[in-house]
Amino acid sequence: MRRLGRRLARRQPQSGRRRHLRRRNASDLGANQFATLANYGGPTQTMALGTGSVAIDAGDEAVCAVSPVNEFDQRGVIRPIDGDGDGIPVCDVGAYEAGAAAPTPTPTPTPMASPSPTPTATATATATATFTPTPTATATFTPTPTATATFTPTPTATATATPTATATATPTPTPGQITLTANGYKVRGMDTVDLFWSGATSANIDIYRNSVLIATVPNIGHHTDNTGQQGQQVFTYTVCGAGTQNCSNHVTVRFGR
Repeated sequence: MRRLGRRLARRQPQSGRRRHLRRRNASDLGANQFATLANYGGPTQTMALGTGSVAIDAGDEAVCAVSPVNEFDQRGVIRPIDGDGDGIPVCDVGAYEAGAAAPTPTPTPTPMASPSPTPTATATATATATFTPTPTATATFTPTPTATATFTPTPTATATATPTATATATPTPTPGQITLTANGYKVRGMDTVDLFWSGATSANIDIYRNSVLIATVPNIGHHTDNTGQQGQQVFTYTVCGAGTQNCSNHVTVRFGR
């Protein structure tokens, strides 16, 4: 926390839209700035940002856009998100991007002991011996015929080779790198954006505007977003293979008044 505080204190405000941020000391990052370390989604535990945290929308967009961040937080949530509500999405500082979902930690279940059944004794009957008289045999002479040996040839089995099946590997297609471009213009005063992408291999494409899924369309390489909004707006777009995390780069389109 001290290292995060020093980093925020040294951070210079960004030109124009970030002039309202003031320098903060490490003491500003109190317990109310972070939730407890818990599972807020993703493969590892994180610390969610509290309401009003100075880390919200205070990240460096140049750092967020490249490896290893690649505009995802540690949980796999697409960033940036407008966490402070000023209409301009900017990455948060740290591994958690605020505003994606309510930070509810997942409780760890307590294992319950299963009762072991008690075996029931089964009675076994004991047999009682009964005396049975045995008759005495009387010997009777019976002549025994002499056997004559007859040679019978035994056929020799011939081994037949059984072919062994050979497994044939089926190659798995590798998802392609998706490249996205955009062109913004106004139609009767409404903000309108044409999206163009290439490199996608899935049959359908998910389209995200400001980290919110707005449409799933066939993979034909282009789509027009009639935003239904007017005036000064900032839209950040991403396209992904439908139902996957194989996504394109982020493209930001700004509209004036």
